[in-house]
Amino acid sequence: MSQRYITLAETQLIELPNLSHLEHIHLLDLSDNKLTELNGDLLPPNLLYLKCINNRIMKIYNLPKKLKCLHFSYNLIKYIDDIPKSLEYFIGDNNFLRELPKFSNKLIHLQVANNQLRKIPKLSTSLHYLAFYNNQINRLPELPNRLYVFAGYNNRIKLLPYIPPSVSRIIIHNNLLCETIFEKNDEEIRKKFNIIYKFNKTFYGQKIKNWILSFCK
Repeated sequence: MSQRYITLAETQLIELPNLSHLEHIHLLDLSDNKLTELNGDLLPPNLLYLKCINNRIMKIYNLPKKLKCLHFSYNLIKYIDDIPKSLEYFIGDNNFLRELPKFSNKLIHLQVANNQLRKIPKLSTSLHYLAFYNNQINRLPELPNRLYVFAGYNNRIKLLPYIPPSVSRIIIHNNLLCETIFEKNDEEIRKKFNIIYKFNKTFYGQKIKNWILSFCK
């Protein structure tokens, strides 16, 4: 593995050590520890990928300005502020998120299932993947034209926005959808939805394929 990668996973960490001198590190794994907060000032300054799943983290702040991927599922986070404009992947399933931060148009993957969200903010125009199932969301913003996956079952949605033709996978059952959900959508989208919804086909997130490996060569 490249020297640009370091893992401190499963090391019983209670506090984050000072790693700010490790300017060459691009990928850091802090998963499966007992951390309660992450101060970005202690992280490698050129960090691109941060994985900190399955901790006890309640607060993340001062993230590195070049960060591209933040994966913090299975923690205790209610809100994250000041997200870097460079961020492309925001993965925060199974937290206590009540509100999402503002993202730049570089974001391509938003995954926030199993939280306490009531709304989704304006979406990045570059977004390809959107998963927000098992929340309390009742309204959705305009969907970007590059969206590929749209997974939002088990919410309180009454009306769908226009679904772009780029969307190929939809899972939206167990909502409060009314009869006019396709009022602004064309027949092709209607058929695509019916195939997936009517026969209860499910889709559970795509993985970040080869993303990490590209930085570890």
